[in-house]
Amino acid sequence: MYPVNTVGSGFTFTNVDLRHQIYTDVVNRARFNDGDQNTAVIDTDGSLAGFVLIDKDGRRSTKAFPISLNNLPFNAAYNSVDECLSEGGQNKVFEGRPTALMSPGSVGSLELEALFPTTQPGPRHDQILRFSKDSLDFVGTKFQEHADMELHGRDGRGIWEPKVTSGYGYTVKAEVAVDPRGRRRASRR
Repeated sequence: MYPVNTVGSGFTFTNVDLRHQIYTDVVNRARFNDGDQNTAVIDTDGSLAGFVLIDKDGRRSTKAFPISLNNLPFNAAYNSVDECLSEGGQNKVFEGRPTALMSPGSVGSLELEALFPTTQPGPRHDQILRFSKDSLDFVGTKFQEHADMELHGRDGRGIWEPKVTSGYGYTVKAEVAVDPRGRRRASRR
């Protein structure tokens, strides 16, 4: 997982039409886990995606910078845009969209620890936390929804680090992962 203080500058690209690809739940090479959903790179000079932030006086901001996030509804803010040159061949075939978005919003990494009672032997707490936005996205369209993200945690240790955007409220719901016997997940808010 990329922490929200991962910064980049001075990127150079020669003879390429793809700069930044993030694997998604449709296009992945392995299980789509927490870090895959929560990549974050601050582009301090615009060299990753070609975007910079402009202040109220029309000058380039030196205090805030665009941040590249996985292009998921949960990560998007109302003023996010698709990241240029982040659509690889697999994405064109399976999704038809770039894998990364650029957001001018203030993004933070929420570090959360939670242990749900477990029936598993040993110290593991394999559980799932579902983070849902309290506000609606895509209001007034047929896609209107409360965007959510399901996180699995780190190796059954009860640790999660989702990215959250300032100004939004979130609800967290804990669920025990399905055990090998296929029992249904229990949940708790």
